[in-house]
Amino acid sequence: MCKDVTRVMVVEDDPSIRDSITDFLTLEGYDVSGNENGRQALRNIASFNPDIVISDVMMPEMNGHTLLSEYRKLENAREIPFIFLTALTNRDDFRNGMKLGADDYLTKPFTHTELLDAIDIQLKKFKHRRRKIKGELEKIVNDKLSVADREKESILMELHDRVKNNMATIAAFFELGDPKKGQEYVEKIKDRVFAMASVHEEAYSHDMLTMVSSQKMIVSIINNLLNTKNVTLSETIDEYELNIAHAIPFGLLIYEMLSYLTKDASPESASQIDISSAKSQDQFELSFRTKNLAPKDFNEPSDNSDALLIPVFIQQLEGSIDYENMSEEDVRYTITFKV
Repeated sequence: MCKDVTRVMVVEDDPSIRDSITDFLTLEGYDVSGNENGRQALRNIASFNPDIVISDVMMPEMNGHTLLSEYRKLENAREIPFIFLTALTNRDDFRNGMKLGADDYLTKPFTHTELLDAIDIQLKKFKHRRRKIKGELEKIVNDKLSVADREKESILMELHDRVKNNMATIAAFFELGDPKKGQEYVEKIKDRVFAMASVHEEAYSHDMLTMVSSQKMIVSIINNLLNTKNVTLSETIDEYELNIAHAIPFGLLIYEMLSYLTKDASPESASQIDISSAKSQDQFELSFRTKNLAPKDFNEPSDNSDALLIPVFIQQLEGSIDYENMSEEDVRYTITFKV
């Protein structure tokens, strides 16, 4: 049978009515399956795969309502047209059938013309629903592809900007140092490039490439980049998801701050740095509280190359830094920026 031929399943316990319908529809060019009750129809549905079902309501073993209820549970059967044949005129019978998902009713006796019209109408409605669903799905897919293309373009532009900024930062590393110091100059550049690579690795290890955990970023820098035996480091960090645009300068700022604050630490003193952070509304606050370390004023111009990158990264975050002398040996530095 040609796959384009409409398949009609007829379910009717009266042999004369069932044969009359199947013979007529076969002559009209339909592929027809005749069944004497709902139970037999359910067994044949999977193999026959009807395009439309025409079923009596009152039948032995399984009536039409039960057949429809079971049929709608099958995969790909929820939208297939289902027409009831009934001699009943009770309104409750009609309502029950419609609640179960019947598409139409034909009241016995009916003419061949009425039967063909009912089949034609329901198949047209079915095809219209399919076209509408297909159109909606295509629109959703196209919209998502369009968004994906825009996001891809945006990501490529962002990556381009990051690479450009990274190259500029590395170039700044070379300019900040004093080549006359030889190996010390080279080691300082190596440390900063390694810090940049580590910060990027932490940023891109996140499940969401657009967001980074502030807590993981700080802990990673403390554990992997700062081998300061003379300074005790502790952290109390509120978990916050940083935008990737903030994450890179944020990580590099922490590295530069800790490197600069600890560089003059004395082996004889019990130096300590406590790092804490908090987010309130649209502002992120990062605090470094030092004990037994020389105070630094980052707002004053400095010729010290080790301090020059700190205001650069603060500026990239569009933030500010302040410090407060808690005591002679206790200083707190607070960096704030909008998120």
